[in-house]
Amino acid sequence: MAGVAPKERRTALQILSYIGLIYAALAWGSTFIMVKSAAMETGPLLLVAYRFGVAGLVMTLYLLLAGTPLFHHLRAGVGLGALIALMYITQTVGLVYTSATNSGFITGLFVVFLPLFVFLFERKGPTYRDGAVILLALLGLWLLTGGLHGANAGDLITVVAAAAYAAYIPLVDRALRDGARPFTLLTQSFVVTSAIAFLGAVMLRESFSAGNVNLWGVIIFLALVPSLSAYLAQFFAQRYVLPLAVGATFLLEPVFATLFSVYWGKEPFSDMQFTVGLVILLAMAASVDWKRASRGEAA
Repeated sequence: MAGVAPKERRTALQILSYIGLIYAALAWGSTFIMVKSAAMETGPLLLVAYRFGVAGLVMTLYLLLAGTPLFHHLRAGVGLGALIALMYITQTVGLVYTSATNSGFITGLFVVFLPLFVFLFERKGPTYRDGAVILLALLGLWLLTGGLHGANAGDLITVVAAAAYAAYIPLVDRALRDGARPFTLLTQSFVVTSAIAFLGAVMLRESFSAGNVNLWGVIIFLALVPSLSAYLAQFFAQRYVLPLAVGATFLLEPVFATLFSVYWGKEPFSDMQFTVGLVILLAMAASVDWKRASRGEAA
């Protein structure tokens, strides 16, 4: 953008960042029904291992060809990889037991968890509004799952995925501010995620069957679109958009997840689910300080 004033250039980059974040939300939202089906065909941990193994291999080859160091800020890459592993293993295992629609809404609750992790990482205490939002989100979660007696194992496991992603966003922001290279950081994260998932699959004795052509087509899609391209879009965006605004944009993910699950996956979607979904989206939206997010301020 030669010849463009710094302020105008930054505005243009922020617009591109938001477009990238919306794309990432769309890509991730499209995967819930797809992952649910694939996880039934192969082990859930193996699916995560294959998915991020392919993405990590592509990124490693790119870095080698580009002559980019592979071990720059390795500690941050390992930490983020462990969080991605926790997030996707719990989400994928959860999808075996719950609907893609439920998984999308519960995963979206990461926005509500963000203030808690901001407090842990930055020692900035949650506000009364944060407390009210968490209670509203818990109400929505209770209604969605039917409470302690109605919630299945998949619903409860998916809450862990939401918490892991809430921790992931501010840690990405910290790593990028510390000078980590986005491509290197992402490569390290993917390799670590794949390694952890493979280890888990071995420990749980999942079957290492080759699968069929359709399954590998799904795995390659998951590796290249929602894993590789969507995370690259997020990493690019977080250089110009701070975590609060990132979380606000990702409110779209459960909406996309529901649309794909209902219209493509043919999952039933009752009036009660619609109402509860609105409650959860309201909680997610209320967790964002929209005035500060629009100014690009930190959480």
